Amino acid sequence: MGYARLGFATLFLMLVAMAPASATAMQQQLNVNLSVFCNFSFPAPPPFNCSEDAGVEGRAESGSADFSSVAPGWTFNFQSAPPISFCLGTCSDGNQYEATFGYGGTFNMTGPAGLGLTFNGLVTSGFSFDLGNQEWVNADFVGRWSNGLRATGKASVGIDRPLNIGGASLSTSIVPEPSSLALLCGGMIALATSVAPSLKDKLKKLAIA
Repeated sequence: MGYARLGFATLFLMLVAMAPASATAMQQQLNVNLSVFCNFSFPAPPPFNCSEDAGVEGRAESGSADFSSVAPGWTFNFQSAPPISFCLGTCSDGNQYEATFGYGGTFNMTGPAGLGLTFNGLVTSGFSFDLGNQEWVNADFVGRWSNGLRATGKASVGIDRPLNIGGASLSTSIVPEPSSLALLCGGMIALATSVAPSLKDKLKKLAIA
């Protein structure tokens, strides 16, 4: 009976391990840290395509970027909710305008070329600032890919107005689901409860001998 329990627990753990392993390759493709040079000339010459709006005077911030030149298929666009606070005029660090954003708005992405994945989420926080000749927008986000995987990340877009150039960055990673962690813990418990009685019997026999 002990061997049967051990065999069942081992098989269960194998099945638990196989599921994360099959998802690992996909997760690796969806965990990225990207940056790209942006040309803000209109129309923007391909493959660079970025836009940003700091939301001056209390408006929502927004940004978009196409990373095709460095990572085919990857793009993002977002728009925040209205700012929870902002400064116009003489602000900290010499900014002419700065704003802080909270939970709300939308964040959308497309993933690696060939996978056909899209991402829908929302902005969880962000900030923007305008130095007069430079402007940047930043957003933290959370949401789900079209294959069901949950992810979080950060995105930013900035422009140097005199040169009409700038850059964009994107960092995102998959977040393990609580159900997956519970399944793995369940497997470990099943193995422990199966092995413990057998190990205890062996120790008793050794003690008697």
